[in-house]
Amino acid sequence: MLCFSLFARAEGDSPFRMNGWQFHEYDLPKLEEAIRRAPDYGVNFFIFSHLLFRSVEGYLLSGDDFDSQRVRALPHLEKLYKSSHTKPHAEWQRNLHHVASAAEKVKIPYYLWIHEFEEIPEEYKVDGKVHFDHSGLFPYLEDRYERLIEAVPNCAGFVLTFHDRADAR
Repeated sequence: MLCFSLFARAEGDSPFRMNGWQFHEYDLPKLEEAIRRAPDYGVNFFIFSHLLFRSVEGYLLSGDDFDSQRVRALPHLEKLYKSSHTKPHAEWQRNLHHVASAAEKVKIPYYLWIHEFEEIPEEYKVDGKVHFDHSGLFPYLEDRYERLIEAVPNCAGFVLTFHDRADAR
C-alpha cells in the first residue's frame, strides 16, 4: 500500500495545512488499519486511487446488481479487463463504502482519483481521440459525475488526472 504524508511532529503540529495519504492497494484489512492510525500521524485527508478506485464507469456498474456479461459488452470498458487495475465486480461498491465509512468514523475526508478521459465511449471520439467540441461530451461527463456523487455522497471531491491521455484531442 502506498501512503504518503509529510509526517507531523505531533498531532496538529505540522507546518502544512494538508497532510494526506493516498491509498493505491485494494487490501481491506490494511486500509482499515491505516485509516484507524492516520490521526496519530496528523493526516487530514485520504485519496483513494489506483487499485482501490480509478474507473468511474467500472465502479458505477459494480453494485449489487452487477452483471459481468453486460459490463464486458461495453466497448469503452474493454481496457479495464486488459489492465492491472481493478476490474468491475459485485463487491466493489460495498467495499469502497466500507473503507469510506472507516474514514468517516475518524472524521477524515476522502477524495476519489479519476483518470478523466479513460472509458469515454466512441461516440465522443474522432479518430480514437476524445473530441472536446462534441456537443454531448460535457453533458455525458456531468451525468457520470452526478451518478458518482449519488453513489458516494460523502466523498469530499474528485482528483482528476489528464496528464497521461494520449487519446485526448
